[in-house]
Amino acid sequence: MPPKSNAQTYYQLGNDAVSQGRYDDALILYHQALEIEPQNTEFLCTIGNILMTNLYDYQAAIRYYERALRIKSKDPNILCSLGDCIILSGGDRAQAFRCYEDALHFHPDFFQAHACCAWAYGHCGEYEKALTACDTFLARAQSLPHVNFGLYACAYKAKGIAYDGLGQYEDACLCFMQAHEYNPQDEEIQKNLVVTKFACGEYSGAIACCDEILSRYPEAVDAAEAVEVAGVLSDKALICYISERFELAKGCWYSIDRLSSGVTSSRSLALVNLSYFFILQKNFERVNEIFSRLDPFFAQNDPLVMQGRALSAELQQKTDEAQAYFAQVDRIIQSLVQRKHKPPELIRLYLSRGLVYGIFGYHEKAIQILSQALENYPNYVPLQQTLEKAVLACDAASSSNLLMPK
Repeated sequence: MPPKSNAQTYYQLGNDAVSQGRYDDALILYHQALEIEPQNTEFLCTIGNILMTNLYDYQAAIRYYERALRIKSKDPNILCSLGDCIILSGGDRAQAFRCYEDALHFHPDFFQAHACCAWAYGHCGEYEKALTACDTFLARAQSLPHVNFGLYACAYKAKGIAYDGLGQYEDACLCFMQAHEYNPQDEEIQKNLVVTKFACGEYSGAIACCDEILSRYPEAVDAAEAVEVAGVLSDKALICYISERFELAKGCWYSIDRLSSGVTSSRSLALVNLSYFFILQKNFERVNEIFSRLDPFFAQNDPLVMQGRALSAELQQKTDEAQAYFAQVDRIIQSLVQRKHKPPELIRLYLSRGLVYGIFGYHEKAIQILSQALENYPNYVPLQQTLEKAVLACDAASSSNLLMPK
């Protein structure tokens, strides 16, 4: 270990641990650095960032940001990080927006605060306000003596997220394309572009975006990179399956299975989506094995996991168990549908259930769930196309039954 006096060495070792996905080890090292330099706001904020973005412990993260703010009360980055964390925690929105306002009050040229406001409004489902905040940001940014590509990319990304939330997928796609032009290295922008191209039915374009992201990773990836690669492959698998590129989809799922072997206590949506692949194969032993590897709190509260358990139970004719899980999922769906704006994560719930029902011949159930989905997302092309296929399959099954000899 480094000498006690060298806080920066501990800090760098913490950064190395983060790059390997060892977040608990990183926190230990950062705390050792903090013991030596307890007033170092960079250390405090880095701990807050790990707690917020990697471990989802928002309350703990808030405490570190507040501690940093007591040392540097006017620092705009700390104020915005605190505001973001309060929003993610579901805390006092007024307090969060005061953080952004304070950042602008102390530093009027800190345009990132406008982008943070836009993101926060979007996260809360107030998409029109998010668009207004983006336009305000872009108008003020024009007064800068030079173009800040990162800021413009951030603004257009937030604007794209707002349009996506409003179901205006083509507008969202255009915004993400503009953001990508300003910052072609931002992987998050490309992932958003994948999602919106998929929503518009531009499947080849969405797959090309996935391949562009994947091309940046080496063949041998570390633990943290494996999670990112699996996430992109998960999106690609769904796009390939919907667009009837079945062999490509299967190859993606097998790659996810290889990358995620040995992963435990995970909140990875790629693992959740992999469970649906094994549901389609009726390999329920693998389905249960994957669910056992998920973070317990995540597995008990994520609706996509609960729906996977419900579908798995239903296909095994475990009716009572399936109904109990579906009841939990439907309660979550109803609470989300009652919001003024429908959150995009609902789409995957609808689409995955409709797909499974259709594949196993429950065409009327598929039509029911997909029709309900289209009431909330009328412009979502994959839902439209999957519903059309379910209707055709149902009609074909009905015709076949009529033609059968009595």
